[in-house]
This record gives sequence, structure tokens and C-alpha cells, in this order.
Amino acid sequence: MTSAPTGATILVVEDVDAMRALLVRQVGGLPSVGRVVQARNAWEARREVRRHRPHAVLLDEVLPGESSLDLLRELVAEEIPVILLTSLEGGGPERALPQGALDRVPKGGDGAQPDRLEKALLPILKTIS
Repeated sequence: MTSAPTGATILVVEDVDAMRALLVRQVGGLPSVGRVVQARNAWEARREVRRHRPHAVLLDEVLPGESSLDLLRELVAEEIPVILLTSLEGGGPERALPQGALDRVPKGGDGAQPDRLEKALLPILKTIS
């Protein structure tokens, strides 16, 4: 019998395959993260939320098809913490966060800014450990 992973389960929602792979590697290397699940779009994200009930979601601010903000509202209604990932200009702390998002972390060619990502996830991870 296999046991459930210890530590937090984090869902990464990112439509660009290479960026998603970088983010999964980054998040998986953080202390207190036990499992990283992934989704390419809002539909897959909903499926993974039902399957894994993640402790937090890292949500790409711009997804194809459906609005990330619609998914954000659903996740917040389910009391799942959400951190937005953005490559948008002016996507830093000076731009207002949508209601319900805990933080916004810039991302680029090397994934998310590691120190910002860890700082954003730390309060959530502390409640799991």
C-alpha cells in the first residue's frame, strides 16, 4: 500500500509547457512541498482540484479560453489559496491584486522569481508542516 505524500500539495496552472515544467521543478524543490500537480487550462485545473484538493494554486494570470479571474473566484469560494503568476508588464506589486489572490509573482524565462515564489508560499506551507 502506498502512502500519501507528506507536505503540501500545490497545483500549478500554466498553459506554456516549458514554463509549466520550470515552475513544477521550482515548486517541487521547496521545503514542505510533498506533491506538485499541474494543469494547462481552467478545465484541467478544476479536474485536478477535485482529484487532489491542493493546499494552494499557482495560477497563470493569462490563460487561453477561459478567464483566470473566473477560476480565481471559484478557487477562493472553495477556500483554496491562490497566488497569481504573471509575465505582464507592470505585473509587480504596484498593480492591484484581483480580489481573493494572496500575491502576484512575476515569471520570466527562468520560471518564477524564486525568492518571491518561496515568500508567497511560505505562509501556506507553514500551516501544513
